[in-house]
Amino acid sequence: KASEQMRKKREANPIILNDTSRQRLAEWENKMKLQEQQVNDWLKRIIAVRKKYNIAKEEFRKQRYQAISEAYSIFIEAENAENGDFLYAKIRELFKEHNVKVQSNTPDASLIIRFIFGDIGTAQIFKYGSVLQVAKHSNIKIEDFTKWISEITITGAVQLSQLELQQAETYKERLARARIVIMKYLEKMFYFLITQEKEGES
Repeated sequence: KASEQMRKKREANPIILNDTSRQRLAEWENKMKLQEQQVNDWLKRIIAVRKKYNIAKEEFRKQRYQAISEAYSIFIEAENAENGDFLYAKIRELFKEHNVKVQSNTPDASLIIRFIFGDIGTAQIFKYGSVLQVAKHSNIKIEDFTKWISEITITGAVQLSQLELQQAETYKERLARARIVIMKYLEKMFYFLITQEKEGES
């Protein structure tokens, strides 16, 4: 009600501006208009850049998947070939020639990834290498790999690889515990037989 009353009051008693005030008001309004136009222009340019970036990002994603797919093809061919080990040895030799440090325990799949993608960082090399390994363990055919990695994504493949590793570790732990139980049982049996032998001699 108060706002409505103020509006009616202003309409009943309009503010009359002198020439100087009208000129200043017009200048201010023009300045605000130009400022709005500039902001809108900036926003249009930002949106255009964002669209270009999203297109480039999607293209990069496709190219990355394609490169990983080709890496998988080479990896599987080498794994199934009698002379596959020579490939990995040659890659290590080339790394050494170019002073590229590679750990001695670096998986073969990661060697191929490192060679293709260059110095992309240890974490990324591990991820891409894990993708090749889990695809191999999952018996993904070379011709089906691109579709498979597009559906499961790199992150999903890495998570699957970690799950497989955890399951393998669990199996090793169970096996280790079983060995301990067997050793303890054999020790008891050995002690029992020695005791029986001594009692027989006495």
